[in-house]
Amino acid sequence: MSLSQGKNRPGISFSFRLTPQAGQVPLIPLASDAFTATDSTGKALPCLSINFSHYPDPAGTEDYTVDMYLSSDSLPDARATSVSLKGAIPVLAADKKQALPWQAITLGGDAVSIPLSERDREGKKKSITVKAQVHEGLIPVEGFTYWRLTITGDEDILFHSLALKDHEGKELPPDARHHSHFGNKSGHQWEMDWLHAIPEEEKTLLVRIFCLSGKKNMNIPMDQTIGLGGPISPPSNTPTP
Repeated sequence: MSLSQGKNRPGISFSFRLTPQAGQVPLIPLASDAFTATDSTGKALPCLSINFSHYPDPAGTEDYTVDMYLSSDSLPDARATSVSLKGAIPVLAADKKQALPWQAITLGGDAVSIPLSERDREGKKKSITVKAQVHEGLIPVEGFTYWRLTITGDEDILFHSLALKDHEGKELPPDARHHSHFGNKSGHQWEMDWLHAIPEEEKTLLVRIFCLSGKKNMNIPMDQTIGLGGPISPPSNTPTP
């Protein structure tokens, strides 16, 4: 839990580590009035936003670790000693893992779109795009070039993992590949960067993306009382005697 008390937007936020079962990975929070946040004086703290960060199992299973972040733009009362979170948070959850077709991409070339079977709100087929660019800033490895694969998709399609083959169709061996990833959301889309050390003679790659799609509604039960750990000071722009 953390407190934020900026000049213009004071607020409070909470974070939780979730370990959902396979096939029930929360993707998108749904609107509901079944969840409440109240401090120990009885002051209600309206929930401003709910966000998730996803961390797939390195073993390649459908299991995820999920961090959930709740935030309010209201501070607890200065007399409060704790905040209680109660009720349930309804979410759209992933219910299946799918492997997309192998797709050829040119290293350093234009983004490539991989069509999905799902359709968006307007009835158009969804897609995931992939683009490979040279990544600088990592210690170079002799005979390899680090490439950043930028993968973009809709918010209800969760990126899981990927597989790579060279131009001859041979899968890259584990010791020839280094990867890490991080993501962010913008509007109704997410973007993921995946870093790989690729043999420098390669000009094209075959990429296969694995993802989870959301079709199931589920509730995340909440019944937590969290201590504030001390008095809450006024915002920094508030005069003090």
